[in-house]
Amino acid sequence: MEVSLKSLNQELGFAKQELEHQHAVIQSLQQGRDDLALRLNTLIAQNQALLTASASEKQSLVEEVLAKEAEINRRMVAQDSLARTLNERGKRLEQLEKELEAKEQKVEELNRILKDREAALTQLRQGLIQALKGYSAADLSVTEKNGRVYVSLSQNLLFPSGSDQLDPKGVKALQQLATVLKTQADLEILVEGHTDTDGSSDLNWDLSASRATSVVKLLTREGVTPATMTAAGRGYYLPVASNETTEGKAKNRRVEIILAPKLEKILEMIGSSGS
Repeated sequence: MEVSLKSLNQELGFAKQELEHQHAVIQSLQQGRDDLALRLNTLIAQNQALLTASASEKQSLVEEVLAKEAEINRRMVAQDSLARTLNERGKRLEQLEKELEAKEQKVEELNRILKDREAALTQLRQGLIQALKGYSAADLSVTEKNGRVYVSLSQNLLFPSGSDQLDPKGVKALQQLATVLKTQADLEILVEGHTDTDGSSDLNWDLSASRATSVVKLLTREGVTPATMTAAGRGYYLPVASNETTEGKAKNRRVEIILAPKLEKILEMIGSSGS
């Protein structure tokens, strides 16, 4: 949008400069026409005064008068052409001004939507922190980055080792989380399961996916709209710590719930701006 606005402003500036130039040209032509008309009248007066002159002198004078008349006619045709050009440029200038105004209105609306979206995310994060207070930072964290809210829950909180069956304390945490999520109608919810590198790749793919699915199923039972949620298994391919240490592996065994406002309205406005 900023690039488009800059381009329109530049084109508008060029058009205004050309309009001023064309006005100056027309004024110059009009002055020239008036000067020629004055000279023509003078020549005609001279012609009347020289009726008694020789034939060759009279012929020369007539030719000069005709030449001046032809020049005036040529100048008047050029002036008409310039007037039409100026009229076309004026219409284009009005069109550019309307387009620029429409673009600016869309930018203002987009900025308002983005500002509201940012405020909604901040409010959501604060609501989640309030609903999930009491858990240790090692077991649960709520962060906001890149226009999304991330709720990270450790395996220690949610599941027994190697299992996709939710632990009672994990059920409680997810129920508290659901009390906030089910009030948010405009969220896209991505539930990702993550593992450490213990075991085969196939085993960890299956375990991460089934854990994400278990979380989605519980959130559904607690009233979160199923259509807003997606379950995904990430295996051990997106670690947050080194898998070379016990502490690092514990951090990697987690479920991340990624919350993002729906972007349909923003995408619709961007699409209409480019059309």
